[in-house]
Amino acid sequence: MTESSTMEHLISKEEIELLSKTKNLLEELLDTIEVIADEETLEAIKQSGSDFENDNYESFRTKKDLDVPD
Repeated sequence: MTESSTMEHLISKEEIELLSKTKNLLEELLDTIEVIADEETLEAIKQSGSDFENDNYESFRTKKDLDVPD
């Protein structure tokens, strides 16, 4: 009996899916905590929201408009 077939008998497919979703949610939560803990990033996010509300932004249609090398 292989290791994977043993695991299949220990937990169901639904439980595996739930564990995977839980892992993804925890990673997202950790990312959020990391952003909130960084005052500089948090301030930049707040400023960008304010800039957007005040129409203080530029629109770009292509990568070329950004002057980003390929």
